[in-house]
Amino acid sequence: GIIGRYGGDEFVILFPDCPEEEACHRVRELHRRVKEIKIKDEEICISSGISVFPNTCNNPRDILIYANMAMRYSKQNGKDCMTVDSPIVRNAVKMK
Repeated sequence: GIIGRYGGDEFVILFPDCPEEEACHRVRELHRRVKEIKIKDEEICISSGISVFPNTCNNPRDILIYANMAMRYSKQNGKDCMTVDSPIVRNAVKMK
């Protein structure tokens, strides 16, 4: 994948030509590996959001917006988890 800092403590990973199932697998693996990292005896947690064109996002220009909303959903619902973009997730984030 291609990784870049999105802002603050947020990062974006692009998986070109990667099916949704494979993207989810890769993010789960990232979560697992990060859990093994300890800084001053504290665990690091990741809240992830996934959006996949064209599965969950019809317009590639919106993919970051929808991935960010899915990530916010993860943060609002327990942190340290992964959420795949959907209309239900978008509506839940907009309502809060």
